[in-house]
Amino acid sequence: AVGAPPIQLDSDLILGRDPKVPSGWSAPLPRLVILNDPRMEVSSQHAKVTLNFWDVCLTDLGSTNGTEIVTTDGRRQRLSEGSTVTIQPGTRIILAEVLEMTFEAQG
Repeated sequence: AVGAPPIQLDSDLILGRDPKVPSGWSAPLPRLVILNDPRMEVSSQHAKVTLNFWDVCLTDLGSTNGTEIVTTDGRRQRLSEGSTVTIQPGTRIILAEVLEMTFEAQG
C-alpha cells in the first residue's frame, strides 16, 4: 500500500489477511504479516517470503487471486500455486492484483 511502512526482512514472512504458521514449519518461526484488504481479494494465507542465505524467495501459498512479480526490466510473471521464485532488489510483488510491494535492499 502507498505509504505503508517497510516490512523488515529479518526472518521468513507469511503474508495474508489472516496469516498463520503453516503446519510442519520448523524453527525459527516466520513473522506473520497481516495485510489489510477491505475487498478481501488477498487470501488469508497468500504468500511466503523466505531467506535462503543471500537469496530472497517468494512462494504463492495457493492464493485464490494469485501472486505476480514484475522484474526490474518490466517482465511480469504469475506464480503457480506452490512455486517459488528468487527475487532481486527492485522486484515488484503484486498480491491478488490489488496490493503491491517492492523488494528493496538496504545498503
